[in-house]
Amino acid sequence: MKLAINLNEAHCGFAGCLGVYLILMQSDQDGGLFWPFPKRFTFVLFDQQDDPSQRQNISYTAFPCGELEFQRPRQRENVGWGETQFVKHSILRARQYVTIIAIANVNAHTFIPERN
Repeated sequence: MKLAINLNEAHCGFAGCLGVYLILMQSDQDGGLFWPFPKRFTFVLFDQQDDPSQRQNISYTAFPCGELEFQRPRQRENVGWGETQFVKHSILRARQYVTIIAIANVNAHTFIPERN
């Protein structure tokens, strides 16, 4: 599994937007996992304001419903699934999402149980 970030989604008609995508990749463990990928996942862009009470994190949650992107990968990786308009560039510049220390702090969270 990998996270892909497109810094500008102009090629999709959403110029000035940052896009985020979850991509399922082949692994030696695929036989022991549930398919299609069944778990909800959330992308979170962390606001890095000095004052924690002023932080305004941005998140996007998706629930796979058996789409082709969530089937067991038959090649190196599947096509990504995510949000083309995750955050506008103007919002990135207006707050502390982009800092000298961390260009962008984006996490993708999910939990995959092992088969018994």
